[in-house]
Amino acid sequence: MSGGFRSEVFDCVSTDGRRVVVKLAPNRDLAETEALALKTWANTGVTIRLVDVDLDNAALLLERLYPATPLSSSDEPAAIVVAADILKALRVVPVPNLQFQTLEDAYVHLEQRAKEDARYEQEYRGEPSRGRPALDLLPAAHELLVRLCDSAGKNVLLHGDFIAKNLLLHESTYVAIDPMPMVGDPCSDIGFFAAGYGSATNVLERAKTIAKRNGEDLLRAQQWAVVWAILQAAQAWRDDQAELEQLVASEKTQQLLRA
Repeated sequence: MSGGFRSEVFDCVSTDGRRVVVKLAPNRDLAETEALALKTWANTGVTIRLVDVDLDNAALLLERLYPATPLSSSDEPAAIVVAADILKALRVVPVPNLQFQTLEDAYVHLEQRAKEDARYEQEYRGEPSRGRPALDLLPAAHELLVRLCDSAGKNVLLHGDFIAKNLLLHESTYVAIDPMPMVGDPCSDIGFFAAGYGSATNVLERAKTIAKRNGEDLLRAQQWAVVWAILQAAQAWRDDQAELEQLVASEKTQQLLRA
């Protein structure tokens, strides 16, 4: 069995008979930063366990999760509790004295990729205006991101791709996989999850609920949710694109961008 979006993933058996997963990252740097993040979080119990790493081949050897089903979208209250508790566990780990990219640096590349995705989706679907409301708001979202980064009271090691498909059930608990680690405001991961999970109409309330459960700033969490919602709407690939564009064009979003 193989799979993966950026990486190649293979279900294997180790020499001692254990079921494991081999993940081949696109390059050495990505393999190294993921391995460093997983090592940093190793004692939290909420991330997949790194067994070994071969940086020369950009390969990670990971534990095999069972049943490895992603976080459900059918029970939002329960999913929010799971997501909030994992984020809370990750936050207590001090930022290691290692070279991780900053959130600001990572966002520059994500914004450029969003524009490329939009061009593809517009051409593929024959919808030249698809994503346009969000594309027009990218400069404002970037300005808000800079303000949030500059005013962050603390920085943590962020998961960076904290979405439901990267939260998998292992026996009786969920663990996070496939981090895109970066250093920044802890409310960023909250907003990222809120923007990417479930209905677009509930993004802001979702961010507020997770922030409240974790003792984080509610306004900042909602502002980060707006940043990530705009970026995702600009990518123009979501099935609920119309609802997401309504959110980013709303007066509430404008208020949060200005706050």
